[in-house]
Amino acid sequence: MQIVAFSLCGRRVAFPVTSVREVLNRVGPAAAVFKAESWVHGLINVRSEAVPVFDLAILLCIAECTEEPTHIVIIDDNSLLAGFLASGPVEIEELDRPPSDVPASQSSAPMEAVRQLAEVEGRSVLVLDAGKLLGLPRLQRLRAGVASRER
Repeated sequence: MQIVAFSLCGRRVAFPVTSVREVLNRVGPAAAVFKAESWVHGLINVRSEAVPVFDLAILLCIAECTEEPTHIVIIDDNSLLAGFLASGPVEIEELDRPPSDVPASQSSAPMEAVRQLAEVEGRSVLVLDAGKLLGLPRLQRLRAGVASRER
């Protein structure tokens, strides 16, 4: 299995390569979203599409992060296009061995967003499930609010 791995507050996290549409090698200004939660970075234009960008560290309840984001990982879940802030380097990696279930004690992330714990070159990598991440209640409320404004 191939993954797109990156740094998030000193942890190695990833999405399956099949969930990633592209990686933007910059974090520029984003359009502010009025009354947005702290985990909403803003909106960006990607090839004429408005893409919401989220701070993955805050969304996953990871402790205070001092890393500056250097990339935006764009996820396409067939139901929603979204970007997540990431720190470099962002790399496509092959898993060393089949991934395993994640013991709750090894992750502070909401468990429903975690797909599995994997290993690449002797380092643990938390592989996230894009569909489940985008289905978190926080994001569902945001999606519902956007849908009601579009009507």
